[in-house]
Amino acid sequence: MKKVLVVLGLVAGVCFGQGSVTVYDASGGFVCATDTIQWGINACPDGGTVSVKDGVYTGANNKNLTWSGKHITVQSENGANNCIIDCENSGRGFYFNNAGTGDVIDGFTIRKGCVDSDGGGILCYSSSPSITNCIISGNTSTNYGGGIYCYWYSSPSITNCTISGNSANYGGGILCLYSSPSITNCIIQGNTAGWSGGAIYCHSSSPSITYCNFWNNSPNNYSGIGDQTGINGNISLDSKFISQSDFHLQPTSPCIDSGSNTAPGIPLKDKDGNPRIIRIVDMGAYEFTGNFLQIRFLFPTSGPVGAPVTIKGNTSATNTIVSIDFGTHPTITSTQSSPNGTFSITFIVNTQPGGTTIITARDSLGNVFTIPFIILPDSWIMSNIGRNRGRVGDVISIYARGISGSKPVYIDFGTIRTITSGYSSGTGSFQAFFTIPALPRGTYTITIYGSIVTQSFYIDGSSGIADPISGEGPVGTIVSIKGAGYTASSLIYIDFGTHPTITTTMTDIQGSFTVSFIVNTQPGGTKMITIYDGPNQNTIPFRILGSIVLLSPSQGAPSTLVTIKGVGYGIEELIRIDFGTDLTITTTTSSQNGTFSCTFITSTQEFGVNVITAMDYLNNQGTTTFILGWLIVDVVDVAPESIGDDKEDNILAIDVANYGTQSIYFKQVMVRIGTDTPFTDSQMNALFSSIGIGEDKVNSPFSNGTVTINLTKNKEIPAGSTKRYFVTVKLNISASAQNPRRFRATVDENGIKGNYTSLEMRLEDSNNNRLTIAQSGDEEVSSSITTAVAR
Repeated sequence: MKKVLVVLGLVAGVCFGQGSVTVYDASGGFVCATDTIQWGINACPDGGTVSVKDGVYTGANNKNLTWSGKHITVQSENGANNCIIDCENSGRGFYFNNAGTGDVIDGFTIRKGCVDSDGGGILCYSSSPSITNCIISGNTSTNYGGGIYCYWYSSPSITNCTISGNSANYGGGILCLYSSPSITNCIIQGNTAGWSGGAIYCHSSSPSITYCNFWNNSPNNYSGIGDQTGINGNISLDSKFISQSDFHLQPTSPCIDSGSNTAPGIPLKDKDGNPRIIRIVDMGAYEFTGNFLQIRFLFPTSGPVGAPVTIKGNTSATNTIVSIDFGTHPTITSTQSSPNGTFSITFIVNTQPGGTTIITARDSLGNVFTIPFIILPDSWIMSNIGRNRGRVGDVISIYARGISGSKPVYIDFGTIRTITSGYSSGTGSFQAFFTIPALPRGTYTITIYGSIVTQSFYIDGSSGIADPISGEGPVGTIVSIKGAGYTASSLIYIDFGTHPTITTTMTDIQGSFTVSFIVNTQPGGTKMITIYDGPNQNTIPFRILGSIVLLSPSQGAPSTLVTIKGVGYGIEELIRIDFGTDLTITTTTSSQNGTFSCTFITSTQEFGVNVITAMDYLNNQGTTTFILGWLIVDVVDVAPESIGDDKEDNILAIDVANYGTQSIYFKQVMVRIGTDTPFTDSQMNALFSSIGIGEDKVNSPFSNGTVTINLTKNKEIPAGSTKRYFVTVKLNISASAQNPRRFRATVDENGIKGNYTSLEMRLEDSNNNRLTIAQSGDEEVSSSITTAVAR
């Protein structure tokens, strides 16, 4: 490259017919030629162009270049790589002073500028020129703006420039003071600021920065404005120049195809004269013209199996297939590049051993690009209450993947070494189960050794009702609770429903406890048992059932006044009392604590056991039983002469027809013969032992037909006795409306000896049924009820 040296003493403005600098007017007509750039500028008319041939330009008239009163274009013939303005460490390349807009400099390298003020390479004061395809490198300012200084409402358009290796106290690459330049498709790399803003420093300025690469500027890229990386196409990556002095791009440079084709002022050619736009314009001064394939964007750069991974890239092979290999998986996905060579695709990390694996992109031209991706180990820990938490005794399922393949795996739980172990699969996955041991509540670390994976696991306090296992019961029930996973050796408080601290206990050193309490009087329904040891608590539901706690009396005849009391019912709920078959024999209202007390009169029903039910509208209910007593329903006097003394065939027959129609009740008929004073139990048992009927046969129903009872045992009634002896025979009859029972009982008084004035028979029942009584020979005798005495 030739070096153009200015000869001192030449008159400024001399223009010859030939030289390295040619001047053209606005229409492209030749004006003159000269040997220095400043003379060409001076000779150039408004709207004209100064064209500079290849060479290194030094000397007074080839730096501090400036003009006023006109707007012109100063450009190199073959780009910045071939046309260099060397300031020789004294002065700057260009100075725009109140020039406004409309001026252009294009295709120069400006280097070694050095000023003891501002703007080592270019200074713009109230000026907004267009600066395109330039390399601004190795310039120095002792104050502001080592490469370019924009001051006092300057808004230059800086496009496809490389600004590198410049330095200043503030704004090593660019400084903006009350200015708003437009910076597009530029590379700003390796600049230095003594204080702040290695790439760009802004004060009271709003620059527009798009599709630029800011990289390796010291002490920082940006000052006075926010980080522009990832905004408006801006990146922060190594530009990968050929060398520190050769700013052409390597095939792997992220600046290839990373600019904007719509940026203002993009020239048709780059500094080498190559087309400026091939697919997408590059950042910087030179367009890359070779074949290439790049992955420009990878997110994330590491992740577990199952993570989505997005790849974006560029290739010189337009409209062609780009395939992606991932680790051990060839062609995990593929896509087609666009007409401008871009591609974008997402895949899911498949199951592979963990660690660093390689993503490989391939295109149809044979270009290959690789980028590393780290498969991270991950794990799932599940219990029946969720992820990463459980209770003592729960079975834990642990699953890991992305770990080393076909290796032994050990699991530690807190301080417990190797709570379980196994081998990972060839694809780096592992599964195991273990039971949470008895440990106090708290957070424990689960460590998986294969590839080391740690997860926190929280043991939560758990408790349950050991008795009653149904989780319900009436007032007075003893409730036993067991708990585990609480703070070791801590005081446990038990609240029950409306009763705070119904009991307390202490946990053991493993955080376990057992405690019991008695269900106290509270309204019925579901109550919460709350177990807590400070801020930690657990709750268990327990249902208080309604119950009858007092029935007085518990037996009697119809029309008996009965008092009933209950607990465990709803608050101020209507209580319905049922008695046997009599629904709602009475009602009452429960109190605020769910208790009630009321009375009722027993109605006429089946004798014997009758169920009493107390129920509220919340379906809380309690039951008890009332024994309805015997009634003497018929008394018949039988004259002695009708029976006679010692008549062996005197038979007294009893016929009870259609006796009872209620559903399956046991009915008892008592036949008494003798005086008012009954036989003792031993006498009665002796009397009936031969016929097989007595108290032990009460629940044995008779069949239809006739039952004959022979009183074969002799019983002497003392002569002149004023007592009346009774013999009681109990007959059980099961009857229903569909199957009424009939039976005939024959009583043979043979063997009853002695002097007596009458033989009396009594039939007793609880239903007030009319009975038909027949003597031997079927002579019918009827009688109305003469007494009703409860027994």
